Amino acid sequence: MQRNSEFTTYFNTWVATELGYQGAPLEPESPILEMGLLDSLQIMQLITALEEREGLSIPLEEVVEENFQTPAAVNAMVTRIKAQP
Repeated sequence: MQRNSEFTTYFNTWVATELGYQGAPLEPESPILEMGLLDSLQIMQLITALEEREGLSIPLEEVVEENFQTPAAVNAMVTRIKAQP
């Protein structure tokens, strides 16, 4: 599993670059959905970025609210998908 701190650094860069987020740096457990940082379109943009970065395909059944609650949850989803045969 990618360390949460490494993934959170990537995620902070992504939200700043792609979404124009200029708030305080996000932590692994920052409630990004609750903060209103991601809407459905932005989740799809994130999925595309993750698929390109990680060289994987995120199955539709993984696109659920729980997997996008925090940067740590997104990282756990990616790690779980990468571990599948």
